[in-house]
Amino acid sequence: MYVISAIAVAGMLGALHYLTATRIYQASASLLVTQTGSDITNTSMSGDGGQNLIPTYEKIFSSAVVLDNAINRIDELPAESRIDFEGVPRKNWKKVLRDNLSAQAARRTTIIGLTYRSKSPAAATAVVRAIMDSYLDFMDKNHRNASVQVAEILKRELDKKEGELADRKSTRLNSSHVLISYSFFCFQITPPPYPP
Repeated sequence: MYVISAIAVAGMLGALHYLTATRIYQASASLLVTQTGSDITNTSMSGDGGQNLIPTYEKIFSSAVVLDNAINRIDELPAESRIDFEGVPRKNWKKVLRDNLSAQAARRTTIIGLTYRSKSPAAATAVVRAIMDSYLDFMDKNHRNASVQVAEILKRELDKKEGELADRKSTRLNSSHVLISYSFFCFQITPPPYPP
């Protein structure tokens, strides 16, 4: 009798919890990290060229610069997509994002999974999209700035090498001119022998 009563009470408490608990929804996105640069000819996906940077890319998702940009995007969303931020001052939105956000790489891959938990499935999807767009904007600007810096360095090196080459050509031409003049001068000074 006690067993049946205990099971009935546990069932009612479980049903009550199920009916009153706040639903948590989760949206996910995946990002494939590929390596570009000096080893671009390596088409192997199994190399660990990108593996060394995966923890860095994971951390960038929760960095201040990415989350601040994501917050600006979220602020432009409809109210139903900002349900997790209701009653929270805007200065604390970053904490809400970090508490509900997870970025993890699948073991031994270059794929980073991004998940966000929310009270609404539409809000979870919108926030994941905002964070992913913010991350991609950051990476695009970061790589574009790095590319510009590399191009400037290469341009300076090219100008330097062109200058060195012009100096060498000038020196070589001057040396050839001296030798030709010297040979000619010697020819003029030394008359050929005449037969007696």
